[in-house]
Amino acid sequence: MEGIKKNIRYWSWISGKNMLMLIGFAVFFGILFGMLDGGVPEVLSVTSFYLLLFGVMCGGAMQVAAIQVYMGQCIAMGAKRKDVFFGMQYTNWIPAIVIYLFALICQFVTGTTGMNDWGINMWSGQTVFFYVAAVLLVNGLGNIVSILCARFGKAGMVAFVILAACWGGMMGGMASMLADGYIPFFPSVPKALVMIIPAVLYIVSAVIQYRIVRKYEIHV
Repeated sequence: MEGIKKNIRYWSWISGKNMLMLIGFAVFFGILFGMLDGGVPEVLSVTSFYLLLFGVMCGGAMQVAAIQVYMGQCIAMGAKRKDVFFGMQYTNWIPAIVIYLFALICQFVTGTTGMNDWGINMWSGQTVFFYVAAVLLVNGLGNIVSILCARFGKAGMVAFVILAACWGGMMGGMASMLADGYIPFFPSVPKALVMIIPAVLYIVSAVIQYRIVRKYEIHV
């Protein structure tokens, strides 16, 4: 039990640093773009919008950092490989949940569900649904890239750079469509598939990642 507690504290510390950085960036963009539209309510509206995007992205990026940097440190400190794997999945979800809660707080403070072109109703069940699907998708992709990094080293990092560029383009396109309140391909896609396909990708990639972590060796 003591080992599990240490493992949770370790990954919470890592996740906490990244969450604070992303929340800071969201606030910065909120001030930068929100002040152009008006006052504090607009700043909070823009901040919540960027929190939504960063919440989707953070877990996938953390997986690559975890397997490249933090996993070896954790194992070297005596953590069991199974606990390390669950800690890595912890970093997939806790930041996404906490960041979304911050976005909810921003909208609660403004007393609205979207005041301008940046406004998205964070309290809507549909928003939560698509947020979870997006987090599953990006986390699954992050798991895959972390597997490539563990197996192929620099070639895996090249794949990460390429995928990061794709993530950036995807997030930019999503930001544009969400700001307009319109996502053209979702209405024609069954909602079940929107959730099932990312979930399957995440589960399969997590199983493969577990096999990698279980056999991971520290080279001195």
